Amino acid sequence: MPEKYDIVILGSGPGGYVAAIRAAQLDMKVSLVEEKSSLGGTCMNIGCIPSKALLHASELFSLMKESAQYGIISSEVKPNIKIMQDNKQKTIQTLGSGIEFLMKKNKITVYHGMGILTGSQEVTVHADKKTTLKASRILLATGGKPQEIPGIPYDGKYIVSSTEALDFTSVPKRLLVIGGGAIGLEIGSIWSRLGSKVTILEGTAEVLPGWDPQIAKQARKLLESQGITFLLNAQAKSIKREKSSIKIALANEKANALEADKVLLAVGRKPVHSFLDKNNNTLDFRFTNNGKQLEVNDDYQTNVPSIYAIGDLIPGPMLAHKASEEGIVAIERMNGIAARVNYSLIPKVVYTHPEIASVGLQESELKEKNIKYKKSEAKFSANGRALAMGNSAGRIKILADSNTDTVLGIHIIGPNASELANMAVVAMEFSASSEDLVRMVYAHPTLSEILKEASEGIEGHSIHGG
Repeated sequence: MPEKYDIVILGSGPGGYVAAIRAAQLDMKVSLVEEKSSLGGTCMNIGCIPSKALLHASELFSLMKESAQYGIISSEVKPNIKIMQDNKQKTIQTLGSGIEFLMKKNKITVYHGMGILTGSQEVTVHADKKTTLKASRILLATGGKPQEIPGIPYDGKYIVSSTEALDFTSVPKRLLVIGGGAIGLEIGSIWSRLGSKVTILEGTAEVLPGWDPQIAKQARKLLESQGITFLLNAQAKSIKREKSSIKIALANEKANALEADKVLLAVGRKPVHSFLDKNNNTLDFRFTNNGKQLEVNDDYQTNVPSIYAIGDLIPGPMLAHKASEEGIVAIERMNGIAARVNYSLIPKVVYTHPEIASVGLQESELKEKNIKYKKSEAKFSANGRALAMGNSAGRIKILADSNTDTVLGIHIIGPNASELANMAVVAMEFSASSEDLVRMVYAHPTLSEILKEASEGIEGHSIHGG
């Protein structure tokens, strides 16, 4: 007999497991289906968390090499990749155990195996044995996976995705990264700091396509100063493995071929449609974005009324925090709670050194919308805390409506940009004006004072900005 639930959720990533907990809190009988043996999805197991663990470790190593300027004299500093990887795994295991505890605490039934839709209210879990689950509602939260480049397949050893690049057991002598987005810059930074000669290939005119151009340009220049080489407007035509190296031919016939020991393909991600029954698909879903993502309404409901979808499966940025909020809101709307996700204020972050973060609209978008705006910038080089930390590279840009003074966008490159971006989200969620940011009292010395400094500049009276 099939097991019956109020809701079956496919995928235990930051969207799925959070949705499961919220559903249980609202007295729904919940089952969670996860293909892998561990919970947490890509973000926790092979994405956000492991990359941040290695970014932190590699940054500490980099700082230790430069510690003499702070009066800290030590013997030769060497990286131990095994210990770094072990620490990364401990972090993952700790968080994974926490999710398992939360599933038990909230009486959520977990099934491990591939969950396939075999009806509009039925899921078959393929494991050692098949299990059929019935539910009046099904929530799809299967996330995404690395995008391939046509004609350049992964081999998992020499030509790798982010998954394998975060598991290297030694530092590659030469690493070529194809893709200058967030993933490429972060993983490139990790191995560059640890001694790899890193070259990043980007097909557009600048790294971080879609970001504020001024911030993106400064990010590239700062990473260049750290030893990373960038090739812009460059595309790989073919990759060939030879005895001692990998040869990469570029699309520009006049360009010299490149050589590397490892190649990381970091050209974006695509949704995982593992829930579809390829042999007997009777569910006629409507897709958008060239057939990649599911079309949903404001309740995250697909055109099949009993089936909902969130996260990477639907339009919008492929970010863990977006998926989590959508999971909570989808469950709450199922239960009559008037929740919503403010898509205009989803922060995005790149965890390089320095960090890069953005909230709200860019100048190009304001111009497209014919919104008159004022802008102001402040540099971390005038911030006391940043100088005391020896981490004063970067700036903040604030954009405010010319008529109402409402803050419309905040773009940052600098220390702790990720945390400052969350301050920006709070302010903008409550429609703060630049004057509101000026009139608040900030602890001194703190990095957050740069928000005040930049806001003062909107009206032309920045105290330290000159």
